[in-house]
Amino acid sequence: MNALCSILFILIATNVLLFSKLGLAEVKNHDGAILHISNAWSPAATPVAPARVGYLSISNVSDKAVSIVSASSPLFTHVDFHRTVMVDGISSMESVKVVNIKAKQKLTLEPSGMHLMLMHATPDLAKATSIPLMLNLDNGQTLHVDLAIKDKRTTEKSAMKHAHHAHH
Repeated sequence: MNALCSILFILIATNVLLFSKLGLAEVKNHDGAILHISNAWSPAATPVAPARVGYLSISNVSDKAVSIVSASSPLFTHVDFHRTVMVDGISSMESVKVVNIKAKQKLTLEPSGMHLMLMHATPDLAKATSIPLMLNLDNGQTLHVDLAIKDKRTTEKSAMKHAHHAHH
């Protein structure tokens, strides 16, 4: 029985690592709510950039609402959710304290919308290939996901290619 438990643990751990490296994650909380995280990424920036942004999609595939109350990363001293707002034609950002995801809803953090602000990088960021991120839920659980660091030019080309194909 111990060998079977060990094998199951290794399989689960391997899947968690694989999903996190692909910018994917899943968590099921004690209330039965399930979140799927996908397309988790951050544009590459110069090492001296004072801040980075993070994007991802969060799908709540359950029948219960879920709230994210905070986020953190060992590579940054501070991580917040922000929303881009337009007031009288001027774009600005406002902090979002709690991110609520209704049952059967999807929330996409994207450029010019809601996004993560990653502030004050630690020296370890310079050699990182991804950004570990912890999303803390209102029930005390923590969802771990890695934001892939993507070259902005590659990301823009991919978005333009996708938009071109979507048009046809």
